[in-house]
Amino acid sequence: WLETNKAARDKAKAIDGEIASLDPELMRVKAEEVVPARLAEGRRLQTEARRLLADGAFESAAQTFGGAKAKLVETVAAAKAFQLKLALDEGRTYAGAAQWEKALAAAERALAWDATSEDARKLKSEAESHLSPSLKFVVKVEGREVEGAQVTIDGKIYTSPVELKNLEKGSCIASLSASYETDGKRYRQTFAAIDVDWIGPKTLALALLEVKEPKAGDVKELELPGGVKMKFVW
Repeated sequence: WLETNKAARDKAKAIDGEIASLDPELMRVKAEEVVPARLAEGRRLQTEARRLLADGAFESAAQTFGGAKAKLVETVAAAKAFQLKLALDEGRTYAGAAQWEKALAAAERALAWDATSEDARKLKSEAESHLSPSLKFVVKVEGREVEGAQVTIDGKIYTSPVELKNLEKGSCIASLSASYETDGKRYRQTFAAIDVDWIGPKTLALALLEVKEPKAGDVKELELPGGVKMKFVW
């Protein structure tokens, strides 16, 4: 019995495990939505194979599991092809309307489905050629976004929020700092250089820290020896 049945039983169980490993991918490609008939056939074969396994028909179970696995692998491929076509069609529609940011996003979705798609690569290249980098700075203080902060970028002073358009890809923002005052508190921070290595719009949040040390003009009254009080200006 071991010689004639155990190998077939183990093979059937192994293929069933391989089918289970396909479940996350079937969910990712939304197979149930886009190719429901193919998925249903694969599941039907899987259920039949499990019945055969429970009945002890191990050879038949292994063969049926193999058929189920092949059908589900085919289902994944069909769903990916559907999602790829959907993304490409959307991208071409956006490109036709000169909505290049959306066209680029669609091209990147298409490449996520098939990194080798030449059509997706061409669409991405076309969209990128019509886009220039832009960068929006928003300032946050204690976790909330504030307006009216002073932002210094390469020696030029702006008021937040700040948006820099038509940046040159490959350029660098070498000097960046921001400051903000409210309710007698002061906040400031200096940030690292930024290499412009992207396409299209990008948003960067500048989180400021409270400054504790005094500033020029601050007045403080101190008590000197002998009880003499005297005001000092920083």
